[in-house]
Amino acid sequence: MNKIEKIYTMEKDVEKEMILMVTGLIDKGLSKSGDPFVSVEMFDGIKKIKVNFFNDTVESLSKREVIKGSILKVKLTHGSNGYYNQSGWDVISDGSISEKDFAYVAPIDPEECFEWLVGKIKAVDPNPEEVGPYKSLSSLTVKLLEKNADAFKRSSAAVTMHHNFLSGLIYHTVRMVSMAIKTCEVYRALDKELLVCGTALHDIGKISCYETTDYGDASVTLEGRLLDHALVGIMMIHDEAKEGSYDPEKLIQLEHLLASHHGKKEWDAITTPAFPEAMMLHVIDLADSRMNMFEEAYKEQKAGTISDDKIYGLENSHIYKPLIYEENSINI
Repeated sequence: MNKIEKIYTMEKDVEKEMILMVTGLIDKGLSKSGDPFVSVEMFDGIKKIKVNFFNDTVESLSKREVIKGSILKVKLTHGSNGYYNQSGWDVISDGSISEKDFAYVAPIDPEECFEWLVGKIKAVDPNPEEVGPYKSLSSLTVKLLEKNADAFKRSSAAVTMHHNFLSGLIYHTVRMVSMAIKTCEVYRALDKELLVCGTALHDIGKISCYETTDYGDASVTLEGRLLDHALVGIMMIHDEAKEGSYDPEKLIQLEHLLASHHGKKEWDAITTPAFPEAMMLHVIDLADSRMNMFEEAYKEQKAGTISDDKIYGLENSHIYKPLIYEENSINI
């Protein structure tokens, strides 16, 4: 990763030689001068930009080894108008730099976080001995996570916006579960097991709704397009519940947490929060997603400045980075 300079280090209107990976190519037709050109999406391990390659097509570039996954040394200028322009490039094909050098990975140990997560879920189990007619939600949650452990530890949490990198899902989930536990210390009437289990499973459907590359780039699968992660997660809970006996009311509450965690139907929630734990999950999810947007935006911003661009996911705000800013680290 340290071989790759980040795009945010570029100064406006100053040409700089950058090493970037191609993550997409689209023929754009003809320029105003009548020449064909290609929009090439390029990636530095954190940020993606689009650069026009004039007098070329996707086919002609492929013949010169410029395809998805290619690594280029490109002379790049970030213009005052916001566009990125290239004045020359070479393909790096000697193996000195590979996709692994561009891997965008959560700043955590997924194995350690998964162990912590399972431990916290077991800690809120009101019936670990399985006495009586019903098994606990904690038992169901642990089984679901352990059955899907590898995918859960690897998956991105999004395609864009927040936690969109390798192991982003478990990073997002662990921070949220930590908040859920602390929230129950303040709002003591909350059902701690329900909130912790709902938080742990709220995005589990993303393991099949997203496909995450080895360098952390995520795309939506067919299942994700047709069903969406909340519904897939509910189906996973429903199927797992067939393997045991669970309190019907608790089970439907858990499924409701997944159905309503986006808070509003215009934000793609299946339904809106109907009881306190559902509302709290939505608030916690919103908080962690927004905090990660600040964290990612701050990587490109100098301390003591207001951003030039508005940040879409942060209410289209220009954001301020304090003179003294400490990088966030997870504490579990």
